[in-house]
Amino acid sequence: MINLNQYINEKLQLNKNIKVNQDYELDIPKVPDGDTSEISDDTWKIVNIPKAKYIIYIDKYRGRNYHFASLGDFISQLIYFQDDYEDFDPNKDIVYYGDDLQDVFNWYVNKLKINKYLDNNLEWEEIAKEINDNIKTTQDSGEFFARVFLGEWNEEDLNGYAPITDEIANDKEKFRDWVDKEFSS
Repeated sequence: MINLNQYINEKLQLNKNIKVNQDYELDIPKVPDGDTSEISDDTWKIVNIPKAKYIIYIDKYRGRNYHFASLGDFISQLIYFQDDYEDFDPNKDIVYYGDDLQDVFNWYVNKLKINKYLDNNLEWEEIAKEINDNIKTTQDSGEFFARVFLGEWNEEDLNGYAPITDEIANDKEKFRDWVDKEFSS
């Protein structure tokens, strides 16, 4: 199965040397209040987001902490949790992005100053505990940092566009239909 990033790259690339643009202008569809089972044809908001596989943004709804997201995860958050993104401004709230997982991860680790907790000689649980106990400026878990650092989670683990919560898992087909419509040529 093709993931959202692959799909977008195929649809938005004229050839290997020319890309259509550096941003995605997305018409985020409305979802009825309190109902994640319906994706409307009406537009809730138009946002320009970077053309990148990974995005680190300030999550205003959760204490203005940093949050790592793959493109698909980020788009699904915008669609299904609209109340959390009413004041979202990509120009201010997206702090870093890129296509290379290691580059984005390294920037994030440096920004949060968690290098001292990352040690190849420790088990992921030990690294995760240290980060969870000491870092309060991120929405991401110590497990995320530990497993990416140790190479246990890679691009394949982080790139899926399927919604990640049980509540939304039932709406995968509606989300895929929206993606097909939004990114079709």
